[in-house]
Amino acid sequence: SSGVIDFAVMTKGVKKGAVGRHFQEKKSHSAIGSILENIVSSKKPVIVSDTRKNILATDKFFAEDGLLSRFAYPLTMKDKIIGCIAFSTKSVDYYNESHIRLLEKTAPFLSIAIENSRIHFRATKSEKEYNELFKTIDSPWL
Repeated sequence: SSGVIDFAVMTKGVKKGAVGRHFQEKKSHSAIGSILENIVSSKKPVIVSDTRKNILATDKFFAEDGLLSRFAYPLTMKDKIIGCIAFSTKSVDYYNESHIRLLEKTAPFLSIAIENSRIHFRATKSEKEYNELFKTIDSPWL
């Protein structure tokens, strides 16, 4: 793996196609100072109770967009982080231990689904490449 980790953000009440003004979908964003960086280094769930306190460098952007509480949970496969799922809401102190317990039960299924999708994508890509290569072979033995 290249060390790239997928980062999904789910928000409620924000226009489709954007997480907010600062974090547009389908664009690259630095992980430095983010909840993602914290997940990668600690390998544990992260709860930010009030983004206005600027505990993480990116909290100020979420606070400016009115998203005051955040929660992120690592997605792992064979003790390796393959991604992260993150949630945010307009309420302060929204996320708690019950959210962590819920993700403890569901995150393994999300991880398996992500890994299976990656395997399927790689297999489909390889199949296309081999088919294209096979079409270019000019041999009397075939």
